[in-house]
Amino acid sequence: KLGNSAGSIENIIGSGVWICADVFIGPDVRVGDNSIVAAGAMVATDAPAESVSAGSPAQAITKWKPFDRG
Repeated sequence: KLGNSAGSIENIIGSGVWICADVFIGPDVRVGDNSIVAAGAMVATDAPAESVSAGSPAQAITKWKPFDRG
């Protein structure tokens, strides 16, 4: 959480998230649990849980279920 005179900026990165190289995540964006953000993506809005997001601006392109290693 970063504070400034205009208020605070909060990014939330969920559990089990993979963020690839050269990704930009904008202010006040949440990346849901077990999601993947592809290389070079520009995440300007929330990324849903268990999704793969890619592009500029990033969009969820597919859903996926993480492998259970149990």
